[in-house]
Amino acid sequence: MIRQSGLEIDDDTYLSTRCKGMINGHLWRSKPIAFDDASNLAQHLVTACFILIAYLSGMRPGEVLSLKRDCVAHDKSTGRWTVTGVRWKGATDNDGAKAVEGEQRDFPWVVHPIVARAVTVLTRLHPETLLFPVSIRPKPLRGPAAPTNLRPGTALTTSQVGTDIVEFIDWANTYCTENRRPDHIPSDKDGRVSPRRFRRTLAWHIVRQPRGLVAAAIQYGHVSTHITQGYAGTYASGFLDDLALERWLERIENVYELETYLDSGGHVSGPSATELESRTRHAQAKFGGRTMPTVRQAHRLLQDPTLQVFKGRGMHCVFNKATALCAKESENGPSLGECRSACSNIARTDQDIAELRAEINALPEDPLAPEIRNHRIALVKETMVKAIKHHEEAR
Repeated sequence: MIRQSGLEIDDDTYLSTRCKGMINGHLWRSKPIAFDDASNLAQHLVTACFILIAYLSGMRPGEVLSLKRDCVAHDKSTGRWTVTGVRWKGATDNDGAKAVEGEQRDFPWVVHPIVARAVTVLTRLHPETLLFPVSIRPKPLRGPAAPTNLRPGTALTTSQVGTDIVEFIDWANTYCTENRRPDHIPSDKDGRVSPRRFRRTLAWHIVRQPRGLVAAAIQYGHVSTHITQGYAGTYASGFLDDLALERWLERIENVYELETYLDSGGHVSGPSATELESRTRHAQAKFGGRTMPTVRQAHRLLQDPTLQVFKGRGMHCVFNKATALCAKESENGPSLGECRSACSNIARTDQDIAELRAEINALPEDPLAPEIRNHRIALVKETMVKAIKHHEEAR
């Protein structure tokens, strides 16, 4: 009867729930979701939640994958969201043997509300105890039997979620192409994006940018402020070890770039110009070709005098705590955001001078602004112009 009616018959069955998610003010999908597509989309949603949690919390991949439904808590007095989990490193049972099941952590992660939201999404997506179970597909009512190699109650492995990330990127790029969106995920010259990269990316932003915690706060929407002042800032998290290794890499790369610059005849000016060249030569002779240190070695080597050269905005700080004019609370280096132009630790390369010129061009000119503001801008400009003039005249 239906066939004889002349009405078109669709091969698919669709979910009755309509899409409500928005992207830039538009529904992310205008047509209904086919039943056969629902499982794949749900898996991509799980992967997206993993990326958010791993990227914005500082957790290790295994720590993310072992999270359970009741892991999120909110402290109304402080406004902080926390996530509790299981640790295996150092976990022992009553007999002193390694506890295979791990143990509850003494310290929670302090996380961004987006992480808490991702956890909530996962708890609504499936009924499993683990947030990242090995499968969320419903059992078929008929047809081929489900795979027998999936143990119920087990979590995804790091390698499995790595594959899921690759598939998620492919899906996202296909979606962008079909919907003429410009925000494709570019291919990575270093290969596939592994789950371990997310934690190291947070460490990179804290270490590699001037006033790292603030720079990372800008990049992560104050996520780093939460995690470094909360759980991830404690020794137990191991995150400080990631920071130490990232700082070691940053210092060595800085030495290599400076030596390349000096070998090509690059000019250095400023009160610490001679000391910068001396430290660069000694550091390269001492550490050139050295393999990646252990965490303990990285902590120790970071104190080496030859590595106390830091890149700031429009200058290099050849750090000497005895003569530094910046805030001296830090024992590991200067407060680059508090740099003062009269400090004797300053040295400048051609790149630094180019940065100063760019800053001068970016200075606002507003004749209607308060006089004190214009006076301050004029002083800043005068200081930078003097530094540029000294650099050029000292060649």
